[in-house]
Amino acid sequence: MYDKIKFFIPRASSTEEIARHLERVCNIIDTTTGECTLASGTIGGVKVMMYPNGVAIIGSLPKYYNKSNVFTLDRAKTDEALGMLSDALHVDLGAAYVTGLEFGTQFPMMKPTGIYLRRFGDVPRLKRERVGDGSIYYKSIGKRQGKTLCFYDKTVEAQAKGIQTPGLLSGMPLLRYEMRFNGHLASQFKVNEVLGRTLTNETFYRNMVKLWQRQYFAIPKTKEIRCSVMDNIKTANDAVNIFFARLINQTGQDEIGDFVNELKQNGTFQDAKYYTRVKKRLQEIAATISEDCASDDIRELDDAIRNAGAYI
Repeated sequence: MYDKIKFFIPRASSTEEIARHLERVCNIIDTTTGECTLASGTIGGVKVMMYPNGVAIIGSLPKYYNKSNVFTLDRAKTDEALGMLSDALHVDLGAAYVTGLEFGTQFPMMKPTGIYLRRFGDVPRLKRERVGDGSIYYKSIGKRQGKTLCFYDKTVEAQAKGIQTPGLLSGMPLLRYEMRFNGHLASQFKVNEVLGRTLTNETFYRNMVKLWQRQYFAIPKTKEIRCSVMDNIKTANDAVNIFFARLINQTGQDEIGDFVNELKQNGTFQDAKYYTRVKKRLQEIAATISEDCASDDIRELDDAIRNAGAYI
């Protein structure tokens, strides 16, 4: 389930050895001295950049291993890919520091990704960004983007890059869910350090899968209206709540955020806490439908996420 990985190797004797095996080399020339210094290069699509304090290696392991990142790598294949790239660069990436990684996979879905994602709500301490109809990103709040949860259609992305989806999955919506972590990985994962060899450690990998699942199920989703819910209406207030819950279900929780933003732009309230109260109240109305009435669409995705962790 790994995709793009960022490695860093502190400046050492291996730097020159790495440089000898690069393709598409880019050099920097000092206009005063005429000295030519290697700045960057690639190897099998993986980018390698030279800095005074070390070497950064950034690239998609599945793309290097399979020539495509339409499908990510499990723990065993990650180990093989690391070995192949280490041999190609003549350096042990198992001992390199990991400074960023992407972890996730995709699922063939019955409907376009937008049908599922429109039910996704807000997550505390993460900024929700909707891109078009088929993508949602939950980003860390603040200057340092340490964590991002990404949901998008991998088929659409692959087609935009001229990559063919293999076999029977060709043209089918592939809903990709991945976590992206950047910087300070040891503190984010609560371990002493994250090296290349850490990625294939069984305990670390299992914990990554569990974290990936927990992050998904922590996202609130709007529910589907069923007749059994209608039968529970006892008061006029119940009926009003169900009516508004139905509207939110049909349009998605984006409408709540858009409405609150419209209030802010209009300067409706002098006290900012009232915007929060309005948003919270509308979200409470949307949640009046019981958990056992989750939509078939969300149930399909829930089951896919659960099953992805069944075989590690």
